[in-house]
Amino acid sequence: LEVCGNGVLEGNELCDDGDLVDGDGCSATCQRDAYFVFVTSQRYAGTFGGLTEADAHCAELATAAGLPGLYMAWLSEDKDCPATRFVQSSIPYVLPDGSQVASDWSDLIKGSLAHPIDQTETGQTLPASQPCTPESATWTNTRTEGTPVNPDSDCLGWTFPINNSRTGDPHSQASGWTNNCSLPCQTALRFYCFEQGT
Repeated sequence: LEVCGNGVLEGNELCDDGDLVDGDGCSATCQRDAYFVFVTSQRYAGTFGGLTEADAHCAELATAAGLPGLYMAWLSEDKDCPATRFVQSSIPYVLPDGSQVASDWSDLIKGSLAHPIDQTETGQTLPASQPCTPESATWTNTRTEGTPVNPDSDCLGWTFPINNSRTGDPHSQASGWTNNCSLPCQTALRFYCFEQGT
């Protein structure tokens, strides 16, 4: 028998997180009702190798943490950016603990978040720290609407330690979550990972 809420994926279930709570990524009928977003637990120099490599890091971390789905990094490189790369979700984005960040894609890009993206893939909340430091900044080069801040400010396609790139603040709920300050490309920072819908 197919039993929703037993933690085992069976039959027509798209998910089964072991509970019958709605709004945490898996509904009481074992259908996806939200997509996960997190800030990486690992930090990477701005020479991590481009969007494909960043997406691979997101996927690796999500898999290790037991998070379902396909992930992409919230980064812009030349003209490739979240606004053109991402599946623009019609259901909420939530943190690993189920806290809602935005009700859908339109809500995500309006300039303010319901909750900061301050949890790693394991659900650990980043400790408060001084803004614009390696401990509290994320690579983005991306505006709130998901477009590049500057197509020429992406550390040469995230491959070379030259110049600076724009960063976000994972403790911010305002536009600074994605477009806060600039740091040198050789700095090791985190980035945001968003689950992609179908």
